[in-house]
Amino acid sequence: VTFPDVPENHWARGFIGQLVARELIQGYPDGLYRPNEPVTRAELATIISKAFDRNKTREMVNFRDVPNNHWAYPAIRDAYEMGFLGTPSGRVFNPDQRVSRLDVLMALTRGLRYAPSGSVD
Repeated sequence: VTFPDVPENHWARGFIGQLVARELIQGYPDGLYRPNEPVTRAELATIISKAFDRNKTREMVNFRDVPNNHWAYPAIRDAYEMGFLGTPSGRVFNPDQRVSRLDVLMALTRGLRYAPSGSVD
């Protein structure tokens, strides 16, 4: 798979190819990948829901900002129910909020139920 905005010498090209091959990402409808764009909470939920098949740890809540017809609703529901993504405040999910690398690591830590096995020092 090639994306016109991911040149042959792009540092992440091989990783992107592997994720596409595993159907974890697919790029955007316009055929671009946008490797330098930030990832949103809705996009992270989509990646998580494709990458993991875990048991529910909680029931979905009705987020005021994610209607049932939102493009990422099924993925947000899955990522929330599996425990990967929480709510920043009450019943608001903030699907368009950008996520940092720390946000991604925290989501994976929560969802995979990682805990320190020794001193954090």
